[in-house]
Amino acid sequence: MRRDVLLSVVVPVYNVSGYLDMCIQSICRQSYKNLDIILVDDGSTDGSGIICDVYGAKDHRIQVIHQSNAGLVAARKTGILAAKGEYVGFVDSDDYIEPCMYEMMLENIQDADFIHTGYYENSMKVILHNDEMVELSKEKTCKMIHCLLTGNGDYFLTPSIWSKLFRRDLIRKCYLPLPEEQSYGEDVLCLCAVLYESCKIVLSSGAYYHYRMRNESLSHCAGTDNIRKEISLYHHLVCILDRYQLAERFRSDADYFLRRQLFQAFRKMSHPFAVEQYSFGDLSVLSGKKIILYGAGSVGKDYYGLFCRYKECEVVAWTDGNYGRYHYANIKLTSPEHIGHIDYDFIIIGVLHRNAAQRITEDLCRQGVSRKKIMWRRPVDMLMDDACFQSDGVDGFED
Repeated sequence: MRRDVLLSVVVPVYNVSGYLDMCIQSICRQSYKNLDIILVDDGSTDGSGIICDVYGAKDHRIQVIHQSNAGLVAARKTGILAAKGEYVGFVDSDDYIEPCMYEMMLENIQDADFIHTGYYENSMKVILHNDEMVELSKEKTCKMIHCLLTGNGDYFLTPSIWSKLFRRDLIRKCYLPLPEEQSYGEDVLCLCAVLYESCKIVLSSGAYYHYRMRNESLSHCAGTDNIRKEISLYHHLVCILDRYQLAERFRSDADYFLRRQLFQAFRKMSHPFAVEQYSFGDLSVLSGKKIILYGAGSVGKDYYGLFCRYKECEVVAWTDGNYGRYHYANIKLTSPEHIGHIDYDFIIIGVLHRNAAQRITEDLCRQGVSRKKIMWRRPVDMLMDDACFQSDGVDGFED
């Protein structure tokens, strides 16, 4: 790895004084030292701008830019235009990164246009894929855009730019044209363009970015305004696809993306178990059975509501490897370590992707759970046009 490569890190800052020290320190303490750190204070009113200035005075690698509040997209654009590095990365100002993040990214990116890594969501490590260099033919590019918009397929790409590192000319070409009013979901728009404009990318199994999920953050606010934002995002997405003459090819994917986003927006406004996106399929296989449900994310939450309404089976426990992260009113999640003390017939794994289910299965088997008592089937996505035709597995691991 060349040590003379300058790497720019863009940090948009707005009213995050309680998190900003940890964020900036994690960047300054990188094992890779040749950094161009750009802090863009987007009109903060809580002292965040002063914190930026303090760090700017202490570290010559830090450039602080103050501007009137214009939103996340405008702040990132300011940072991108100021970036001097051959590569550009992004860190949200309420998050933080591992000390080796950029060293590992530069070591693995080789001659690719960008690198995509895993991350931590709060304390949960999210690994998305095996290490792979992908030459992007037209066919593979379309496969990746499909995966980005639907979450299904051979690749799984997160709709964020903070877990990635881009060539500067690429990110400028793809991010600067974005509409500044779309400060929600704009990363998806950028990544559609990035995938089309790239020739080679690296998918890395490493996880170095710590994404802090906060209820008050822009991406987690509930309300009718979110509905308007989702519809606006959809229209901008169609425009991006049309720019590359892909609108017709990805029309069904874009429509699915809108349905999924609207569903999540409506769910935030209602009881969390009132409706489900993911179905287990034919429930008769569970009739008369005592069930432990493993998984408390999107799929697991949907399964829990579904199983509780299906009176022919009994959920005797709900568990997750990160059980402490989830909090549902009047519902207690338990540690997987307690499974050995529970009387049950099956453990149902409620996760979307097969590789995640396989990792959970291996963990359970190491605890002494019989593989015959573990069941995963590909969740039926009720938002898909062909949901009623998705196959139902019955035992073990079935697609």
